[in-house]
Amino acid sequence: MDTHRPPLGPGQTAKYPYELQALEGLGLSDLELDAALRFVLGFVETCARRRRGTHLDARDPPDRPAVVGGQRTAAAAHPDAHRYPLAVRVGTAVGNAFQALSNPDHAYTFGLQRVLDGPAALIQDRSRASFPPCGPETLN
Repeated sequence: MDTHRPPLGPGQTAKYPYELQALEGLGLSDLELDAALRFVLGFVETCARRRRGTHLDARDPPDRPAVVGGQRTAAAAHPDAHRYPLAVRVGTAVGNAFQALSNPDHAYTFGLQRVLDGPAALIQDRSRASFPPCGPETLN
């Protein structure tokens, strides 16, 4: 959990309205704009950290467990198919598709579409019906 608070300097202050412009005019309340922005940014940050981690793993010293596609393979090299049949099935499909234990780029592309689908559905629903915007008064 990231507990540090970024400094609110001129760059941070200018960044926020710039980011909000991407969502402005979509029919979201101010609270929903902020929540949608933070949701998307949180997803992107998580993916970036994971992708960076795969690159850092690839630079590990040779005495560390083997690395394939930026992922450690020592623990996953011989999973117990009887104990973990679902994990073995899915892991095999992923390994065959990407020649690695995972593919951060694929996960990002897939996840980003799902992340964007959420606010899109909210906006579409709001345009079809008269749903009240999310705000403190609706949280009681």
